[in-house]
Amino acid sequence: MNQRFKVSALVVSLAVLAGCAAKQEPDRLSYLIQWDKKWQECSEITKTSTAQFPTTPWFDSLSEEDKKHVLIYTYNLKEYECAENESQALKEVLSGEDIKSIDSLLKGFVYFEKPDSEDVKHLDQDKIDELAEKAPMFNLQNAARQLGFI
Repeated sequence: MNQRFKVSALVVSLAVLAGCAAKQEPDRLSYLIQWDKKWQECSEITKTSTAQFPTTPWFDSLSEEDKKHVLIYTYNLKEYECAENESQALKEVLSGEDIKSIDSLLKGFVYFEKPDSEDVKHLDQDKIDELAEKAPMFNLQNAARQLGFI
């Protein structure tokens, strides 16, 4: 299922849920709206960004495969950080038992959880963190082109 469809399904599901529970928690829908607005804003930033991916001597010394993993991890991390506050606020109102299925749907979103570090766990996390600190929000395709991956 593509990500945009997943978000639309989530918005509809939560809108229905919020309507059913309006007397209990009237702010639930506003948290969803704030998160969705920020999510859309972050998505637009990455689509239109012309920012260069920062490189360091450490990054340059990596194999091409590791560079790709660091690039993708950093991209996902920047996306997560962009909407982190809104995601955490939404997560707090979705933690009840009555909305467990909605919460599990959200856990698969890049924007809702920190990215999986499995592909970079063998690398120096401090160096990855330094690189991520330097990196602005960036367009993944442009960065891959900049680094000669495509």
